[in-house]
Amino acid sequence: MTDKSDSAQRFVVLLHEVGPQFMRTTETHLDWLFESGEALTTWSTKVVTDFGTSFELPCHQLPDHRLIYLDREGEIGGGRGSVRRLLAGEFTHLKKISGDVAFHARLAWQLDCDSRYARVEITQRRLGTERDFEPAFELRFSSE
Repeated sequence: MTDKSDSAQRFVVLLHEVGPQFMRTTETHLDWLFESGEALTTWSTKVVTDFGTSFELPCHQLPDHRLIYLDREGEIGGGRGSVRRLLAGEFTHLKKISGDVAFHARLAWQLDCDSRYARVEITQRRLGTERDFEPAFELRFSSE
């Protein structure tokens, strides 16, 4: 029995070197983009480059991005910086194990001649008191 709930779709992890006109942050970061119909569901984390290990990182959900970013590298225009592909492949949605899970998937990609796999789970949690509720997310990457 498998825990798949959808067929495979494309994903990419981009290293975003921000430019002077990028407004959200001045920090270089990773954009995690997952195909979802005619757009890419997008999350942002600090930079990690070792995808052979497991890790947990705070993350932010961003507005959906255009599908062009699945294949795009280089300058993104308007002084917003440039992107470089660190990881790209296919993902399959997995069943969510709790109500706090916003996204759960199994990733597959090629590295040299080897196939690699990992699970990504993005969970939402509450920070602070009920009065100053602020949604926060955490990305858990588990190398298989």
